[in-house]
Amino acid sequence: MKILFISDVSLEQPASGSEQVLFHQTNGLAGSGVAVWAVTRRIDAECGGPTENLGGLSVIHYHNYSNRLPGFIAVMIRLISDRLSKIFATERFDAIVAHQPLVFSFLCWLRSIRKLPLVYIFHSPWHEEYLLNNERRSNAVLLIPTIIRKHIERYCVKRADQVIVLSEYMKHRVMRTHAVKAENIVVNPGGADTQRFKWAPNREKLKSQLGFPPNKVHLLTVRNLEQRMGLDRLIRGMTRIKKAYPQTYLIIGGNGSERQRLEDLVRQRGLEQDVRLTGFIPPERLPDYYAAADFFVMPTRRLEGFGLVTVESLSCGTPVLGTPVGGTPEILKPLSPDFIFQDNTPQALADGIIYNIQNYFEDKDVYVALRGRCRSYAVDKYSWDRHIRLLTEVLHRCSGAEQASISNADHFEHQGNH
Repeated sequence: MKILFISDVSLEQPASGSEQVLFHQTNGLAGSGVAVWAVTRRIDAECGGPTENLGGLSVIHYHNYSNRLPGFIAVMIRLISDRLSKIFATERFDAIVAHQPLVFSFLCWLRSIRKLPLVYIFHSPWHEEYLLNNERRSNAVLLIPTIIRKHIERYCVKRADQVIVLSEYMKHRVMRTHAVKAENIVVNPGGADTQRFKWAPNREKLKSQLGFPPNKVHLLTVRNLEQRMGLDRLIRGMTRIKKAYPQTYLIIGGNGSERQRLEDLVRQRGLEQDVRLTGFIPPERLPDYYAAADFFVMPTRRLEGFGLVTVESLSCGTPVLGTPVGGTPEILKPLSPDFIFQDNTPQALADGIIYNIQNYFEDKDVYVALRGRCRSYAVDKYSWDRHIRLLTEVLHRCSGAEQASISNADHFEHQGNH
């Protein structure tokens, strides 16, 4: 097979969840022998520059476009005329995998793209993300941009042969938002690189290297510092936690528009010695932070499609405690219902954290066994290899590739009879 990926984000140095999914899908397919091409954004690349080979991928970069429509259109026209038209004249693709709606919807002007089978990766409702990121602006200002985003995304979803989502929660969201039939949606959970995210042989030494204060219960969260992430509620909950466990210490990793507000809240609550905002944590350091932490916390208040940080932390052996929001319960409940808070209020977060410290952390043997169970659960259920196998099956079905090239031919013959 030869597959073309189209995305609004970058493949290089993936940081966000959507960038990581794109990275693992493209590299995983290429590693299994699929010919993979990818149209992706790159800030320092000239639009329409030469196709690059990145680890076996043929990558077509376009320049980072401005937020203004004329700038975006200029970049897309140049991309089509300078590169894609020439590529489609010489290359034959079996299917397209599209991430995010904006660039793909514009490139559908090319008949060569419109006629190919499409697998669309639905991360979350684009218009709802826009609303959540602009909560402090008036509804009148947001109305038209919201409607446009919703309709652009609906066009992409409706023309897809198969829609892939990372959780059952997001499956129901896309069904409800865009009236997509259940049989056209495949749930394919995200994963963790279990070789990269793994045990730390000496956690106390690692804590010291990272500057974690000694003799503490270390809570960690790594999030974009945006309002929907619920970090303010976690900080408010720390006041209650400190009364029960004065030795509790919270580390918040990440950057975003809410950073100053969160720092102000820490000072207002008198938690300067108990909460640290580290800023952006480089991807190469994340495994160390996960492995060193005693608990990872997901305080999300809205729209958590699938938290890759959840399974990455579990892969390092660190238990994750989360709000009953989005796809988080799907990951954590089979491991332990105790890991899900009653709701997403500061009190519920505090009570859930206190309960888990009391029931799992205070007994060293119980806690060590729990870390082993978290690691095994992530390895068994959430490897990227599993994700790539299912993605490959979907692509074979959509592209009509020869079933003889699929390892489980009987399975696909059965699928074709339904």
